[in-house]
Amino acid sequence: TNDVKMLQKLCFYAVLYIVFAVSLDAFHVAMLLSTTTITHGFRQAPIALVPKRLMARRAISCFSMQNDMEEPKGNEQVPKGNEQLLGSNNADIQKSDKVSKDDGDQKDDKIILVSDVFKAGKAIVGFVVPVPAVVAVYLAINLLLWNKIDAVSIDVNSRIESSYKNINSRIESSNKNINDNINEKFEKISLSMEKINGRVFDNKAEIKYIEGALKS
Repeated sequence: TNDVKMLQKLCFYAVLYIVFAVSLDAFHVAMLLSTTTITHGFRQAPIALVPKRLMARRAISCFSMQNDMEEPKGNEQVPKGNEQLLGSNNADIQKSDKVSKDDGDQKDDKIILVSDVFKAGKAIVGFVVPVPAVVAVYLAINLLLWNKIDAVSIDVNSRIESSYKNINSRIESSNKNINDNINEKFEKISLSMEKINGRVFDNKAEIKYIEGALKS
């Protein structure tokens, strides 16, 4: 029927809308993930997300730099060879601390961005996908129900038609039997009436004959 065709079209359009929404969300998430390597330098990771190893390394380097920056008191002097070695060690520590800091910030910032992107993608998918999904399920259920109702109605109509035909045939046969019985009874009654009339005529003739005989 027309209603079933309309429901089929609505289900098809709902499925297309779901596919379009999911593909659009996936494209959006992919674009945001592709830009994390460019934008990670513009954000700072919160202190709670900095690794403990990096924090300990920073504390040790700061403590060693503070001790190295203190001037020797009294006769305490640092040997010249050790000064150069200490300076190179401090430079290496500062360089490694800077590199580890940058790496930690980059990693933490990437983790934050990726989690934000996935949260945004989940939110988008959670808001966009369920509405057409519910509509599609509702339309599919309605379509199945309409098909079932149509099948049941067709079956019921066929049964009603067959029962109506059977009833009509039985009524016709019973009417025919009644008419035949009535006709047979009328024929019997007419035959009996003819016999009665014949007997009456015979009786009249006998009466006339008797009257003529008496007169003579």
